[in-house]
Amino acid sequence: MITGVWVYVPTWLVQDGEIPELAPGAWLRSVGLRLAAAGVRAAGGAVDGVVPVGQPDQDGSVFGYEVTGAAGVPRDVHAAMGQAGTGGAIGRVGVEFSLTAGAQAFVVLAPGAAADYHAGDRLSVRGALWVLAGYEWDAFGLPDLRRDWRVNAVKAEHRSAGRVTAVVDLDRMRRWDDDTVSPPGRVDYVVEVSPVPAGTPAADW
Repeated sequence: MITGVWVYVPTWLVQDGEIPELAPGAWLRSVGLRLAAAGVRAAGGAVDGVVPVGQPDQDGSVFGYEVTGAAGVPRDVHAAMGQAGTGGAIGRVGVEFSLTAGAQAFVVLAPGAAADYHAGDRLSVRGALWVLAGYEWDAFGLPDLRRDWRVNAVKAEHRSAGRVTAVVDLDRMRRWDDDTVSPPGRVDYVVEVSPVPAGTPAADW
């Protein structure tokens, strides 16, 4: 079982109230994680697990992992190709499948098509982990991989012009203050979480 991973949380999930303002020691309840794939390869002799990987430059996510495990049934993902609200044509934007690494499973969003992957394939997928919004499970028919997590640390990752400009330690989230950056850009929360064993009472954590 993994002991702890850094996971991205979009600020809008906190501002909407779906995710509470987290601080170290808090629980993140009934949440699943998406691995946004930057690269996929056959696992070969790699051991199943979750391994931190460094990023080559600031254009990528600062906190990345390579997850090795068994793929679930793949399905093509389609979305509007034009700007939001313009009624653009629907096209394939990638493929989704579960990836089980030991006791932990993730939903992978990867480049390519469902025909490129097969259930049972052993793959090594490199990318960043993101909290899935609650509506996505039912809206997109995703396999239910939700579980409870304990929050160990909280950071804010600042970007401007697509590049990471700062990563700031936080004592807790402040949903209406943390997304202000100078120069204007984007802020995402990053939390280090550990999986809570099923059936663990809150008092034991």
